Amino acid sequence: MGVWAWVFQNLGLTHSRSTARIPRFPEGASELVQLLHNDLEVVTCQHHPVITTIKECLLANGAKGALMSGSGSTVFGIFDDPSYAKQAAQTLCSETNWRVEVVNPL
Repeated sequence: MGVWAWVFQNLGLTHSRSTARIPRFPEGASELVQLLHNDLEVVTCQHHPVITTIKECLLANGAKGALMSGSGSTVFGIFDDPSYAKQAAQTLCSETNWRVEVVNPL
């Protein structure tokens, strides 16, 4: 069975939170990280614990929040300041073999 088939077969959608509604666009990283949630992350992290490791590394290097994107092709961190993101990227690149990119939101 393929990895993604396994993830979706083992997915139990959570409904412990009220339906997400964004009344306005979040202002700043602090408001944005409060909205971070991905139901697939729980299942995928069980099968690929490196995702949890990546999130922990991002947070330890200054990210205000970190999340697996979609079904796991990317893990991202949200930083208050681009210089913090660049420093974290340099640290992670020097300590791991992960591909790390610093991007700016549109």
